[in-house]
Amino acid sequence: MIASLFSPKKIISDIRQQIPFEPSMSAFFGPGIGNQPSHDVLLRETLGIMDSCTKAIANRVATLEFVVKESLPVSEGSLSERIIDDHPLQRLLSRPHEDFSRFQFLRLTTQWICIVGEAYWYKVPNGLNLPVELQLAPPSQIRPMIHEGVIIGYEVTDGGGLVERYGKRDFVRMFMPDPENMWGSEGIIGPSAISLDTSRFAGEHLRAKYQHDATPSTVIEANEHAAEWTPEVQERFYIKWRDSYQTRVGSRVGLPAILPTGYRLVELAMQSGADITPLLEHLRDDLLMASGVPRSILGQVLSGDRSSAETNAFVFDLHTVKPYAAMIADALTGQLAIDYQDNLIVDFKEFVSEDKDHRLAQEQSDLDRKVRSINEIRIDHNHVPSDWGDEPIGTTGDVPYDPEEARERATSAAKPQGPDNGRPEGDDDEPMEPEEVDRVERDLHAKARLWAREQRKLSRSKLRA
Repeated sequence: MIASLFSPKKIISDIRQQIPFEPSMSAFFGPGIGNQPSHDVLLRETLGIMDSCTKAIANRVATLEFVVKESLPVSEGSLSERIIDDHPLQRLLSRPHEDFSRFQFLRLTTQWICIVGEAYWYKVPNGLNLPVELQLAPPSQIRPMIHEGVIIGYEVTDGGGLVERYGKRDFVRMFMPDPENMWGSEGIIGPSAISLDTSRFAGEHLRAKYQHDATPSTVIEANEHAAEWTPEVQERFYIKWRDSYQTRVGSRVGLPAILPTGYRLVELAMQSGADITPLLEHLRDDLLMASGVPRSILGQVLSGDRSSAETNAFVFDLHTVKPYAAMIADALTGQLAIDYQDNLIVDFKEFVSEDKDHRLAQEQSDLDRKVRSINEIRIDHNHVPSDWGDEPIGTTGDVPYDPEEARERATSAAKPQGPDNGRPEGDDDEPMEPEEVDRVERDLHAKARLWAREQRKLSRSKLRA
């Protein structure tokens, strides 16, 4: 026993190093690493439908309002959040830069995240090393530096081509991790490259055709009764047709053409765009689903009723906009708010609309079941309580409506009763005299009215409080 006290003990350390998953050949991860094209290519190729989708998402995020909260302990193991309207961080987020408003800041940030998967804010410090201004940093000019599984800094290329290294806490990095390279970023353009390129190539084909020569490509089709042409006849026909219908010097431009019997002029539909339209619509829908933007958000009204528009807006906010907003808020909480206080939280005001039909049905059910009073619901809607708001809801049997009778009916289930259901002690089988029955009923009604009066006073005191 004594020997064991003085014998050396094996110390087991709880400190663990990060596993170096990054490739050993390079400590830099940035645009173009992994399965994504470079940021410059993605930004340049964002055209057409995808450009409209990224702008729709960015415009919606840009309308959201920041909220700075402070997390405070309430009891052991419990925290509460308090909104701080006059905090320096709130003022910084409301006016991040002298040349860019909050709307412009969030719009460009969200566009970068949608296109290349990441965005950077440079924190301009004061003498106390606290951020006093935020600067937008193009993601194509910044590369994270990775060492032993963590980001240790950033390599920045300025406008003059000078490369300089900055510390990790000098920037706020907001990014969607790439599944193939977790330190890289993934937007919605790279994974949709095939559909985007196909749609772009089809559009470029039609543009080139109508740009240089809008004359549709045609063929002359012969039926079974058509006379066969010799090469000499065919050559004379071509010469005559060109002299008559050439665009600039033709003698019969604008006049209807007459073909020999048994022949008809057929336009190649693919060249005119008729057969390519279903393909373009398929590619459009594919890109819309990849970006999570309903067509009505882009201005194509499919249904004229308001409920359909509200449904599309609800789906767009919940499933498309909210993930981007949550990622931005988390990045600002962990990389910007921590410069001021450890318990600060950056969030957005609630912007996803509630289900109005469900809320109305819930309120009606609460009123019918006497769960809440009218005044309680009026307070939920920011209305002033009314004098009649404590009265129970009347039924079809209340004609005319008597508040006292309705209150007694509503509280009949909670009437105070004795151990024998209000009957005096005695033999259960012994019938009561009529006078005694009347007396018991009067006592029960008097107790019920007294109970209802006390409940009404209690409810009004709660409303005043």
